[in-house]
Amino acid sequence: MGQILHGCARTTEAVRRTIQHRQESLSVLARRYGINPKTVAKRRQRTTVQNAPMGAQASSVNGAEQGGRSRLRRFSATHAASSR
Repeated sequence: MGQILHGCARTTEAVRRTIQHRQESLSVLARRYGINPKTVAKRRQRTTVQNAPMGAQASSVNGAEQGGRSRLRRFSATHAASSR
């Protein structure tokens, strides 16, 4: 079964595993796989060959905070209307 890579992905798990285990220089590996030497260095430092999750993270706002925000909006709306 093949991997499904996102549109910008340049390396597969097999390539990342090879990068971690080879003793060649960063520049040699970067040229071989067509990636930036900084990417090779980053991959060597990681302990896993899995991609790290990128992008927006889940919101840390819990229900109590969300309820407080909605009450504040209602309060502001009612008092703004009465002060005119």
